[in-house]
Amino acid sequence: MRKIIDPQLQIGEQEIGAIRLDPKSRDDIPQILLGLQHIYITPEVREPVFAILEEVLPERTGKGESGKVNPDTGRPGMSQWQILVLGILRLGLVKK
Repeated sequence: MRKIIDPQLQIGEQEIGAIRLDPKSRDDIPQILLGLQHIYITPEVREPVFAILEEVLPERTGKGESGKVNPDTGRPGMSQWQILVLGILRLGLVKK
């Protein structure tokens, strides 16, 4: 089951908007996470991003299968939001 984001928090999790990051940090990760946090807490920005995430489901892999996976079936995995965050961090931290 592929979800855009799981609205139910698990035990020990914090709301994304409640996480405090150091804006004066010279490291790259807090700056990237502040941008992602802004996307998440601003509804005018979040809704178009989540609409795009709904469209970009992975392709089926297997014999005789083609097309996008069905988001309502299958085992639970990472949400589309988690994949986006990890992908952005990976691309944002590439050494130049």
